[in-house]
Amino acid sequence: MSEFVDHYNNDHQHSGIKFVTPQQAHSGEHIELLNRRREAVGGSNANPNQDGGSRANAETGIQYQRYQLFLRISRLEMDQKGDERR
Repeated sequence: MSEFVDHYNNDHQHSGIKFVTPQQAHSGEHIELLNRRREAVGGSNANPNQDGGSRANAETGIQYQRYQLFLRISRLEMDQKGDERR
């Protein structure tokens, strides 16, 4: 049971708290983390209609790009956290 609680609080990113761990939220670490994510995603929607496609398709594409970028950042954070524990 303690392994589950450790994972739930320290590794699992919760959708209800912007995909950070409860530990990150309680320690305040989430502020810097969310700022880095916001900066990384900020440039991805510079010109949503640059390819001449419809706005709806462009916005869907941007959302997908943001999601993919979010996943990459999350994986990097998890890898770094794993390195710190070793």
